[in-house]
Amino acid sequence: MKKLLALLFLLSTAPSIAYSEPPNIVLILADDVSADMFSCYGQAGSALTPNIDQIATNGVCFRTCFAPAICAPSRACLMTGIYGNRTGVFRNDMWAFDSRGTLFTAQPSWAKLLHDAGYATAIAGKWHCGAKEAWEDVVGFDEYCLWESPGKIESHFGTNPITTGKRDDITLPDTRYWYPSMVQNGNYVPVDTKDFGPDKRVDFLLDFIERKTREKQPFLAYWPTVIPHGPYSTTPDHGDVLDIEQEKPDTAGMQRDEKLKVMNQYEQERQQRFIHLIEHLDKLIGKLVARTKKIGIYDNTYFIFCADNGTAVTAKDRGVERGVHVPFVVQGPGIKKRGLTDELTDFSDIAPTLLDMAGTTPPTATAFDGKSLLPFLTAKTDTHREWIYAYTGPVQV
Repeated sequence: MKKLLALLFLLSTAPSIAYSEPPNIVLILADDVSADMFSCYGQAGSALTPNIDQIATNGVCFRTCFAPAICAPSRACLMTGIYGNRTGVFRNDMWAFDSRGTLFTAQPSWAKLLHDAGYATAIAGKWHCGAKEAWEDVVGFDEYCLWESPGKIESHFGTNPITTGKRDDITLPDTRYWYPSMVQNGNYVPVDTKDFGPDKRVDFLLDFIERKTREKQPFLAYWPTVIPHGPYSTTPDHGDVLDIEQEKPDTAGMQRDEKLKVMNQYEQERQQRFIHLIEHLDKLIGKLVARTKKIGIYDNTYFIFCADNGTAVTAKDRGVERGVHVPFVVQGPGIKKRGLTDELTDFSDIAPTLLDMAGTTPPTATAFDGKSLLPFLTAKTDTHREWIYAYTGPVQV
C-alpha cells in the first residue's frame, strides 16, 4: 500500500512534458478555400472534416479570421506579420517599392527567427511567396520538400526530370497532385505514376517530425499544401489514378435545356471533386496528429490550421467577404477550449503568435503589424483586437 501511495505521489508531482520542454508547432495552410467548406463552421454543403473539427473542439475555432484574398500577399503577410503596405506585395502580379529585393530581409520571416532561436524548421508543399525561394538561407527553413515545375527545378538545380527523358512517357496538365514534380533538399524526388503529391509531402514531414523528436530538438513543421487548389484532381480514395482534371463537356449544338442539364451535372461532379480533396486534406492532418501521439509529443505540440484565401471562382482575388474570410483553428498546450469564437484576427497575427508559442522574443528592430494571439488562446485575456485589415490589390477591407 505504501508503495502504491508513493507511486501515486510521484505521478501527481511529475512535471508535464508540455510545460517543461519547448513546444513543437505544426502549421497547416490550405490553398484556395473559404471557411464555410469545413464542417467545424457548421455550414450546409461543407466537406466532412473530423480531424480539423477535433482541433476546433480541443482549442479555438475563429469565425472571424481574415487574410489577403490571393496567394502571394497572403503568404507574405503570414510569413512576416506585416501588411502589404509594408511588404509591398499587394497581388501576385503587383509588387510595389523594392519588395522583390527586401522581402525577408527588411522584415525577417518567423522561420528565420525560430531557426536562429534553435528550432528545426521544415516546409513541405507550395511556397508561392515572392522573389525569395523557400530554400534560401535568408528565409530560414532547414529542410524542404516542395512542389515546383520541372523548368524551375532545372533552372535552380540543374536537372529536369522530363526533358532528360525520365518522364517523357506521360504528359499531365498539372504536376501538383498525381505523378508530382518535387524537389527535396536540393534533389529531384523520384516518383511513380501512382504517387500523390500531398501524400509524399506529408510523408516528408512525418519523417522530419520523428527525426527531430529523437534528436530532442523542438521543431516547426509548415505544410502549405496545394489542396484544394485547382485543377480538381481525383484522390487516392476517390477516382482513377492520373485523372488530374475533369473534362468539360462539349455542349455545341445542344438545345438550351439539354445544355443546362449537362453543365449542371458537370458542376456537381466538379464540386464533389473539390469536397473529396478537402476531405483528403483532413485525412492527412489526421496522420500528422496521430504520429505526434504515437511518438509521445502530442501534448506538447501546437496545431494550427488556416487557408491562404477564399475559394476560387466565387471569392479568390475579389474584394468580397468570402474572398478574405478564411478558416483558422488552433489547439495546443495551455490553450483553453473556447470552441467557436467571433474574436477578430488576421494573418498579421500569425508570426508574433508563433514566436510567442516558442517562447522567443523577436529582435527589437522587428515591428509586426499584428500581435500574438497566445494571451487570448490561453485565456489570459478575453479580447484580442478591435479591427482587421485584408486586401487584394487596391481593394481593401
